Amino acid sequence: MRNSIKMALVLCVAVVLVIMFLVIFPPGIVAGFFLLYAAYRWGGWIKGSRSTLSVEDSTLFACYNKGLSLANSGRYAEAIGCYDKALEIDPQFAKAWVNKGATLILLKRHQEALQCFDKALAIDPKNEYAQQLKRSMSSASK
Repeated sequence: MRNSIKMALVLCVAVVLVIMFLVIFPPGIVAGFFLLYAAYRWGGWIKGSRSTLSVEDSTLFACYNKGLSLANSGRYAEAIGCYDKALEIDPQFAKAWVNKGATLILLKRHQEALQCFDKALAIDPKNEYAQQLKRSMSSASK
């Protein structure tokens, strides 16, 4: 019972503080404070905060995102190189396998693309994009 009273009191104080904060500062400044706080908190810059991404993870996503960007720009061979780098870091990254396969299709390397889709589906059997691309390749080859 005491804990619920304390929680209600804390919640009331928090609401009052937020209302006071919104009254004192214009909305643009409030949004700026929240964005800065989010950057600090999720960026792991405050001592003792929970950092969710390691350096290896950020490199993984950097390679993967660069691959997506290159593929969207029509630079397919370079995109495959980026997906390969991401897969060296984490061979269980199903999205990289799927997008590598999709890019290989654009380069007319269908057998390699099928292998990529099989690897993606072995990791994530419910990956709808891999299933769809694999089905479309199967129906196109008939």
